[in-house]
This record gives sequence, C-alpha cells and structure tokens, in this order.
Amino acid sequence: MAWLDDLADDGQPLARATAQLTGDLFQTYGIAENAQIRRDGSVNAYAWGAHWEAIKTWVEAAGIPLASDD
Repeated sequence: MAWLDDLADDGQPLARATAQLTGDLFQTYGIAENAQIRRDGSVNAYAWGAHWEAIKTWVEAAGIPLASDD
C-alpha cells in the first residue's frame, strides 16, 4: 500500500513508497532487502556502486536525504 500523495511528487515520499514496493517484491523473491533505498525514503549512496553518479543528480534535485548509519 502507498498513499497517492506519496506517489504524486518527487522527493522523499516517492522514495519511501518506492522502497516499500521494491522491498515487498524483493522479499517475495527471497532477497532480504533493498539496500539502495531505505524504507524511510533515504538513499544509501554506497549501495549504488558505479551507478551512484547517475542517481546523485536525481537525489540532489529531489531533496532526498542520504541514509545515515546511526
């Protein structure tokens, strides 16, 4: 389930909804979790590996926070 408001605009709410959807799909197919986008809507830069530079522009433009290891 995702709130329509979370899907309407770019940013942390959309990232949070994406993480929820992909997390559920990953678990359905036996993968423990989505390491790139966390369920709180933050992005884990290290998990993107070589693709980070391509994703970084979107993350910065959308104002999505980077995940902390706290």
